[in-house]
Amino acid sequence: MPARRTVSRILVTSASGSNGSGFGALLGFDLGGRTLGAFSRDPRISDPRGLRVNPSGSLLYLNSGDDRLLALNGDGLVIYDSGRIEGLNPGGGQFFTDNRYYVGLRSAGTVMGFPALLDRGGREILPRGIVPYPRGFAIGDDGQFYLASGVGPSGEGDSAILAFADMGALPARLTIRDPRLSPLDLAIAPNGNVVVSSEHPFGAIDATTSVREYARGDGRLLRVFTPNESCEFRNPRGLRFGPEGYLYCVARDEVVAFDFTDGRCILRSFGCHAYTDRRLISFETPQPSSLSRSPDRCCRSFVLPLLGLASTSDLWDRCHELPSHCRNPSIVRQSTDNRFHLRVLSLRRAHLRVDNPLHGVLTH
Repeated sequence: MPARRTVSRILVTSASGSNGSGFGALLGFDLGGRTLGAFSRDPRISDPRGLRVNPSGSLLYLNSGDDRLLALNGDGLVIYDSGRIEGLNPGGGQFFTDNRYYVGLRSAGTVMGFPALLDRGGREILPRGIVPYPRGFAIGDDGQFYLASGVGPSGEGDSAILAFADMGALPARLTIRDPRLSPLDLAIAPNGNVVVSSEHPFGAIDATTSVREYARGDGRLLRVFTPNESCEFRNPRGLRFGPEGYLYCVARDEVVAFDFTDGRCILRSFGCHAYTDRRLISFETPQPSSLSRSPDRCCRSFVLPLLGLASTSDLWDRCHELPSHCRNPSIVRQSTDNRFHLRVLSLRRAHLRVDNPLHGVLTH
């Protein structure tokens, strides 16, 4: 029997509705940043939030905005479905050592644990309303439970990190407050410290965006990670550590990576389009991309007639047909003349007319 081929890809949730202006889908990209279209077309995926691989690496768990939890295999097929849970309003998700899937509940202001098979109801591990709006949570290697208390889309909430001696322990052992912090996601670094993505003030046009590292012992601010000038770094959200130790943060229209050892920004990857709630998963280590802005590359606008496409997700499924010199597709919109406008990064300087299956024209 032939060996199963390993496919490396990056998956990003694109939220819609009050959570963002994206596609309400789970999108796939290769390690070079080229779009692979929707990872799954299952209609149960709606306004997705939260994205986590289970401990064995065999399934991808996703929280759907229609109040359900889903587990998908590597082919994008739904294996487990919790069914609709009235009023769930899930945020991010996380696995811990007990192999249960934990989910932040935005409306209830708490965290709930579910069996991995998603075949039974969940159990709240903290009292309802412990925080106004949970934004991320994790467990350190010392068993300490961290919960980010952030601001919601309507402006309600707080800006703090709560630390508990363990799950369910009350009161909070430590509360981290930083006047420049408005947390959006939280992760535990390899050194045990707490790393948080922040947009302060939340939702402001001139908000200061950063990734901030706090000491696990006393909550002191240790470092602030900021991207280089090639990155816009608007609306940072999901945080993940890769196996090589890089820290990845998904922001509006881009994925940014930092070398956690020295804090350098080492990657400004592909355009990920407009989401305000997004999570990133990599099944294998993404390598630094060559798609950063540089003088020998120029952006052009690829104007595509609608051609009977039913939706923008259909357009994404055909983006692989773009010419090989076109990279980094981003900023899709539908104009009044019924055309989609797809901004790409062209690796050629020349003015080009492109004859390809999309029947588009590459212009300034």
